Amino acid sequence: MHRAFPFVSARPWERATACHGVARLDSPPHRLQAWGMNEPLESFCDRWLASWTGGDPDRLLAFYAPDAVYIDPAWPDGLHGRGALHGYLSRLLRLYPDWVWERESLFPIPAGFVLRWRSRLHPDSPRMARGMDLIELEGGRIVRNEVYFDPRHLFGTTR
Repeated sequence: MHRAFPFVSARPWERATACHGVARLDSPPHRLQAWGMNEPLESFCDRWLASWTGGDPDRLLAFYAPDAVYIDPAWPDGLHGRGALHGYLSRLLRLYPDWVWERESLFPIPAGFVLRWRSRLHPDSPRMARGMDLIELEGGRIVRNEVYFDPRHLFGTTR
């Protein structure tokens, strides 16, 4: 601990506890749990990211609550509910069935996590995008997913 600032620590999960205290943020990152989940956040996140590959919207939608809100650069006002999300994700996954998503880092918050990621349209693509997602969870499902990135890095030009 830092003497002048007792909340500053070399271990970020201690700082998170001092700042947020609400969620289970006092464990090392590999053991972090979110409300309503029976697995570490990293495991949940990696399974969810893997479900974006393969062109199966139902597999991906299983991670979302029925009333989930999804916001990304194509839908800045958001898609509300699985029905709207299914239509969008079906088209997106049909266009890009081989894209690859990787977790760079994960930051727990009381309602879920913030994810820094990188993605390619297919494993050999020279184009790569980096971005962030804000994921809010309830009962082990995503209730809000806000996606932030510059699509030009992934798709070449803005549509």
